Amino acid sequence: MAKFNEKILDETQVETLKHLFNDKFKDLISSYLEDTELKEKELFLEIENKRFENARKIAHAIKGNSLNVGAVGLAHACEKMETAARAGNYQSIIDEFHSFQKLYPSTKERYSQFTT
Repeated sequence: MAKFNEKILDETQVETLKHLFNDKFKDLISSYLEDTELKEKELFLEIENKRFENARKIAHAIKGNSLNVGAVGLAHACEKMETAARAGNYQSIIDEFHSFQKLYPSTKERYSQFTT
């Protein structure tokens, strides 16, 4: 399984996306952030109800979306949630979910530096 740096964003990838999408880059990032927030709520419900396979699938989807836009920190957090969900370890997946929640505002802030 892939390992990701502990950094928040892959700035080279973000700059490439910014160049490719030009004036639509801000829309791309806004859509990603909105989708992530919706999926985060779904993920929480699945974790709370101990539906680990559903939680794993949502974490996997967020990971893929995050990798597509260079959010490597969130992708790494999602990878850890996937592993915990596969193991059926409730406490571990809760801990990883909280790590994801702590990282999200920093990720959003870093993107704002690219979209202004």
